Amino acid sequence: MKIGFIFPTSPFNSKEIDDDFKEQYELLNQFPRLAVDIDEMTKLINLDKKELNSETLWIYRGWMLQKGQYQKLNHLVEKMNGRLLTSPEQYLNAHHLPNWIDSLQEYSMPTKFISLDDMQENSVQKINSILNGMKGDRVMVKDYVKSLKTGSGNIIQKGDDISQKINEMIHFKGSLEGGLVFRQYIDLAPHSEHRFFVFNQQLHSSLSDLSIDPLNLPLTGILAMAYQIKEKINLPFYSIDIALTKNLKPVLIEIGDGQVSDYVGWDIHNFIQIFQTKTLQNKKGI
Repeated sequence: MKIGFIFPTSPFNSKEIDDDFKEQYELLNQFPRLAVDIDEMTKLINLDKKELNSETLWIYRGWMLQKGQYQKLNHLVEKMNGRLLTSPEQYLNAHHLPNWIDSLQEYSMPTKFISLDDMQENSVQKINSILNGMKGDRVMVKDYVKSLKTGSGNIIQKGDDISQKINEMIHFKGSLEGGLVFRQYIDLAPHSEHRFFVFNQQLHSSLSDLSIDPLNLPLTGILAMAYQIKEKINLPFYSIDIALTKNLKPVLIEIGDGQVSDYVGWDIHNFIQIFQTKTLQNKKGI
């Protein structure tokens, strides 16, 4: 099965690719490529003007999409008799933390969450009950998708005004997606986080030295954990972020949908090589 790629257009010119993804677009020129305005989601744009194969499996590479946006993208692809490699259900299975944390909790820090629906009444009391049940004085808070990178950050002290933190998150993000996630704070070794990608059931790593240096025990532990996680998750394309604690023990930070995961820590040419796999499997599940 052939694959193709869909990229977001520039917010200033719908006939150009967003600058942040233009290099990927150009390096993937051997594949069919389409563009889409992610704000409008009304049509797919064939900037190459090449004939498209209806049997192509399409991979989105761009900014994170909310549930409704991804469903619209899926609809656009289906209208042209195509199919996304990652279904809307599979997208959320990686993109929303509560959909994967139960099956991977043994590798990660203790985590609790509450949905927006459950926050409709007595939200502060419910959240404080969750916080009081967690160990330590500090807790990491985020929505189902992304940590807060601005303002006062994503760390709260028990006893802090949780309403203020929620309002700050809404101010910087525009809205909360899915609900709130609370994770036990742990100290990580500096610069120890590594991102893996799993594509077509194959684990890909930027840590090429791992295969030739079995005595590097901390990094070997990270790789071993990544392989264990790969065996538990059955999705077509996703990322795995693993770091080391200060005691040099590997810990799963998160997994994410590969389509909206940056190639942080990777050389872009090595990242592009992930997609050279000839045979694709598109199984459902997690």
